[in-house]
Amino acid sequence: MNDLISTKIDFLKEMGADKTPHRDKTLLEHLIGVSEILKEMNAPEYIQDAGLFHSVYGTAYFRHQTVSDRQVVQDLIGEKAELLAYLFCFLGRETDRQSEIFAIGDKKVRDALMLIDFANNEEQSRGREMTLEDAYNV
Repeated sequence: MNDLISTKIDFLKEMGADKTPHRDKTLLEHLIGVSEILKEMNAPEYIQDAGLFHSVYGTAYFRHQTVSDRQVVQDLIGEKAELLAYLFCFLGRETDRQSEIFAIGDKKVRDALMLIDFANNEEQSRGREMTLEDAYNV
């Protein structure tokens, strides 16, 4: 792992992401998984970074806020990546996240957020087989 990635991971650990539950894993594991999926999709590095930080301000579904100082995050991942992470955190709080993303006028921002949303959903579904409890609500 290169030093810059280690610095980002260390920051997320300092914020407690490695101790915060997220479904059947930790928030840190989920964030890394989203970033890795974006990397597999050959997304630019700033979108991968936005994926790594996509819920640090909390989201509509995951209310835990890991960090509140946007400048600290901007200094770590850059302005473009931080803006995407920030927007992703606040989309969907009132309505459907995808509908809000589709309504964004800036095509580059809209496309980047769609990639992050896809990777987020993909990461949550990977390796998760339906159990009897899931299938039959038992």
